[in-house]
Amino acid sequence: MRFYRMEFFVKKGMKMIKKLAFLLLILVFTCTACGKEAGTSDLGTEQGAIQQEENLPKEPKVLSYVDAKGNWHETEILEDVKKHNYNWDYLTNDETGISYEGDENYTIRKGVDVSKWQGRIDWKQVKEDGYDFAFLRLGYRGYGASGDLAIDETFYYNIQNARKHGIDVGVYFFSQAINETEALEEAEYVLAALEGYKLQLPIVYDPELIEDEEARTSGVTGEQFTKNTIVFCDAIQAAGFETMVYSNMIWEADLFDMAQLQKYDFWYADYEPVPQTPYDFVFWQYSETGRVKGIDGNVDLNIQFIPKEESQGNTNAYDFTLCFAGDISLDESAVTTKQLNASENGIYGCISPELIEIMQQAELMCLNNEFTYSTNGSPMSGKAYTFRANPSRVSVLQEMGVDLVTLANNHVYDYGKQALLDTFSTLEEADIEYFGAGENLAEAMAPVYYEIDGKRIAFVGASRAEKNKMTPQATDTNPGILRCYDTALFLQAIQEADANADFVIAVVHWGTEYSTVLELVQLTTGKEYLDAGADAIIGGHSHCLQGMEFYNGKPIIYSLGNYWFNSKTLDSMLVQLRFFGDDNGGSVEVSVVPALQKNAKTQIITEEAEMEKLFSYLEKISINVSIDENGIVTEAESGQTD
Repeated sequence: MRFYRMEFFVKKGMKMIKKLAFLLLILVFTCTACGKEAGTSDLGTEQGAIQQEENLPKEPKVLSYVDAKGNWHETEILEDVKKHNYNWDYLTNDETGISYEGDENYTIRKGVDVSKWQGRIDWKQVKEDGYDFAFLRLGYRGYGASGDLAIDETFYYNIQNARKHGIDVGVYFFSQAINETEALEEAEYVLAALEGYKLQLPIVYDPELIEDEEARTSGVTGEQFTKNTIVFCDAIQAAGFETMVYSNMIWEADLFDMAQLQKYDFWYADYEPVPQTPYDFVFWQYSETGRVKGIDGNVDLNIQFIPKEESQGNTNAYDFTLCFAGDISLDESAVTTKQLNASENGIYGCISPELIEIMQQAELMCLNNEFTYSTNGSPMSGKAYTFRANPSRVSVLQEMGVDLVTLANNHVYDYGKQALLDTFSTLEEADIEYFGAGENLAEAMAPVYYEIDGKRIAFVGASRAEKNKMTPQATDTNPGILRCYDTALFLQAIQEADANADFVIAVVHWGTEYSTVLELVQLTTGKEYLDAGADAIIGGHSHCLQGMEFYNGKPIIYSLGNYWFNSKTLDSMLVQLRFFGDDNGGSVEVSVVPALQKNAKTQIITEEAEMEKLFSYLEKISINVSIDENGIVTEAESGQTD
């Protein structure tokens, strides 16, 4: 963001006035004393002089500040506008960093604000570098007469990836509105772009005043800026979001009617060692040349002032959603890949955009990667089906919003050791985590961890899907998957995850292909995994949906079936696990998004009768679940699987 930098000091002209008034009082007193008659009281005269001093007009307090070009300005400090009460004696802002310590009223946390100019950001590194929040540019209005609205090209990547690494997110819109109609249009644009996403911080109106011949706002008055701000912010608040105004000292002194904006919080920008504004603000953008791990080049740095009473009363609320899909195939000879190659809209011509949007909006999206990424190796001898994709196909997973995959399946080793190693490197280069396989046994057993809303989530995976055990288990010296024919190692992995995370998701490749009948081992070991510390079981391999069960209040999804795997006509679904609560307790909500795989495409089901048909079918093949019209799955009395 651009703005004018400043520093301040306050002149108190009242000191000189008071001195002059005091001298006048002495003069009046002396004159009356000299001219009074003997025995006459001087009390009335003294009171008159004091009254004259009180009636003198008060000179307003004046703020002097400097702009980015080094020019000094003066402005009246408005008495009816709320002031901040931060104490800058507690602020340290130098080359070693920024801190604010010792104030009994406030604490701070650090954040950044970013746009496409920061490129592709490694949000994991940003979090590890000590930054807890981010304001993302959602979009902007272009210059020129048309003033077209546009999404920042990195916005969706940033909001999806910042959240999965535990960074609180707010957004801002770079406005070039010239009237209230355009400001309202911008607010509606922002709300539409945010549909399905959750924010932890406000939506910010950034009414930029740009010194450019093509800038649309160069002639907009301060009165109009204020009107635009009110219209935008009120529309955001009416939609149920928190809102905030981006500002700097020039705008607060010369553009905004600050008295009309008192119901909104402010994000104040000022690159001087100490903020120059006397007015209240919540966030301070204190640098435009910051350096943060995971971000190439300069980035804006910010701090948030948090009242300690609010911090102490915080119950650490959390609310996040994990989304799961079943088997997909990008094998070069697969009918799904051929469909993809022929699609004018890429993956959006193969999977409903509505389904992809749900995948992208989840804090974490996980699916079964039922093939290997490589151009190396030969098909494993004796296997009827082998699947291999060109490493470039991993971009399809990125486009769908996939964050992590399970490799604990019976096809990831189809082309041998080198192809498996290529799969690891392909996923790593794409910033997609994997679990259930590794270069050695320790890696195959290792949980993958994420932190969201202060909660740590762990994923572990294992497979027992082959009658003829052809996919090797990793050893101390060789790559492979983690098997769970013998459950000991998988139970150990779950227990390790449970000791280091708040929630554990165990993903298991098991069951009989194209059968809804659950194997005894599924019914018994699934419960063992929950007893060992897992909070949910997600199953796969059967290529068709299998039932669900609650055990001690925890869900077992026995199989997600095919998501986008072949040309068969099969019921499909996304499963969402929403974890929410606070220090006083929490819950997990299970929901189903119904879909249908047919002719190498997977389409969302939205027709009410078809949704009801699929939900009823799932209830029938499940053990003790009930599914309402919205796909919410709850525990019911035990039934019987088919």
